[in-house]
Order: sequence, then C-alpha cells, then structure tokens
Amino acid sequence: MELIKWSEERYMLGISEVDSQHRRLIDVVNGLQEALREGQAKEVVCNFLSVMEEYSRSHFSYEEELMLTWGYPDYSAKKRLHESFIRQLETLSREYRLGNMTVSMNTLNFLKDWLDHHIVDENKEYSPYMHGKGVA
Repeated sequence: MELIKWSEERYMLGISEVDSQHRRLIDVVNGLQEALREGQAKEVVCNFLSVMEEYSRSHFSYEEELMLTWGYPDYSAKKRLHESFIRQLETLSREYRLGNMTVSMNTLNFLKDWLDHHIVDENKEYSPYMHGKGVA
C-alpha cells in the first residue's frame, strides 16, 4: 500500500510541470517506503534519500524561478521554507549514511507530512496567483 496516494483533487495545482514534479516526489517517497518494507540494503535506502534530496532541489529551483519570473509577492518566505526542508533532508541523509540513525516509519511520516503540507497548503497559496498570470 502506498504511503501517499496521488489524488488530482487533493494535489493538482493546474500548473502542469509543477504537478508532474509533485507526482514524482510522491513516487520517490512511496519508493522509499517500499524499499524499507522489503528490507532493502542500506545502499538502496541511501539512493532513495539522495534522489529525494536532488529532486527536491531541482523542484524547488523550478518553483522559485516561476515565482521570480511572475513576481510572486511571497517569494522570500517560500524560498526559506524550501531551504529549511533541504537542510532537514541533508541532515537525515548524512546521519543515515553515517549510521547515526535509522529510516523508520517516523521518517516516512515526516516526508509524507512535509510533502502534503508543501503541495496542499503552501503551493495552493501561490497557484491562484500564477493562474491569474496565465501560467498553466
């Protein structure tokens, strides 16, 4: 069973590239859950964490560029949220690689909750602004 089930009603912003990237982030979290459930090797889990970190960076960069291009007024606050999440991912990834922590259901729930909040709360704040600028 997937940790996060994609739902257009819940997650769709109507900005095609952002929606596609969100779907990919959800797939990565679900893949990490599957790897843990199957007892995959540490290297596999590390790979999922690296992919999550790299793809999040790329995704946030895309969103930030979109906000800058279209003059979104709350850009700075969104950028700070993105930076905070990346720092948390870096710490999680580093500590796991060093053997100082395990990736557990708590970790997965953190990723799920953060991603859900990012899409449903944070991004749904800026999507009406972007739609008003003709971004789809």
